[in-house]
Amino acid sequence: MAQPSIPSAATGEPALPLKSADGSGDGRPGVTPAEHAPAGAEPAEQLGSMLAGNQPARPPRHAVRAALLLFLNLLLFSGLCIFIHWLHVARAFDFSWRSYIEPLKFWGEQAQTLNDFVIYPISVEQNLMHGVVLGLLVASIVAVPISVAILYRFAYALPFIAAVLVFAHMPWMALTLVGSCILAAVKPFRLSFRFGAGLVGILPVILYLYLAMQGAPQQLGTYSSPDQKLLLSAPWLLAILAACAMLGIIMAFSRIANYRRGAVAPVMAIMFATPAILFARYVGFDEVSYRVLESVYGPRAPMFATRDVSGDIFSLLEERLESADRERMLSWFLSDANKRADLLHRLVGLLQRAFLADRREASEACRRFIADHPGSRYVP
Repeated sequence: MAQPSIPSAATGEPALPLKSADGSGDGRPGVTPAEHAPAGAEPAEQLGSMLAGNQPARPPRHAVRAALLLFLNLLLFSGLCIFIHWLHVARAFDFSWRSYIEPLKFWGEQAQTLNDFVIYPISVEQNLMHGVVLGLLVASIVAVPISVAILYRFAYALPFIAAVLVFAHMPWMALTLVGSCILAAVKPFRLSFRFGAGLVGILPVILYLYLAMQGAPQQLGTYSSPDQKLLLSAPWLLAILAACAMLGIIMAFSRIANYRRGAVAPVMAIMFATPAILFARYVGFDEVSYRVLESVYGPRAPMFATRDVSGDIFSLLEERLESADRERMLSWFLSDANKRADLLHRLVGLLQRAFLADRREASEACRRFIADHPGSRYVP
């Protein structure tokens, strides 16, 4: 039986035949509906098929929904990266070159390691729940890009990896996640077992966490006993276990939904909300600000360390002499008692002005803390 056709409005000639109503079409000329795509088809494959001409130019509803969910995932993930950066420096945003270059250094006494996160500004010895919060946040940073690479494609995970670099200021973690996503989602490394592919993708992260915890003895400070070293590594062990669990939950939800992308957003929202609630309940947003304040202006702050003023003395002497020869400066200084008294008076005045400036800066910082956190337990 011939299929019916619709006359063309311009020529009056028959147009493309309509598909039959036996399930092979939806009544639109030459269009195969999205719901007749193979079961379990990747959204990226469906989008690619649409671009190849197998779908109409207007994206189907499920493709728009998948794109919106991916964008929502990226927004949540960026907020998570901002949160973990704020936990470390008490500033939500810092786009200076220095904030990106310093974490890249893996040599020298000032090289940053993961131990910095569990020691500064809040030590895990002072608050054990802070270690739990860090572990859950890092688990989300690891699991989400790998899940997106598996459920979408590797290219779709790159914006999430960029968020780790730009907002979390963790360049080595971002580089590690590139390798993790390649192992999990790119052939020939990709496994047909999706959860197994995710576990393989976590292997580079485990290596990164191990290497990033190897701090120099001067960085570890008093954390030298076996119990204290275990305490430093506990948040990252929790991060690995939680990341594996998060991957399993996402893959299970995706399987139930026939591998549609809606499984990532709710799981990530829970993994974001859980550490945020734990932090607000057991740590407190004022704790980070106070510990940063204490590290800068507290009794053990660098500004209260013993200071060598010989450089200031010679700077004052250089103002009196044309030559920078220190022997001439010293002979000139010892030759006349009045000159020595005048120089010492100027030096004391210089140090007093510096002290008053430091005290004024500390006072303003304390006032800002009281204004921002009037109900803090640290406010008298």
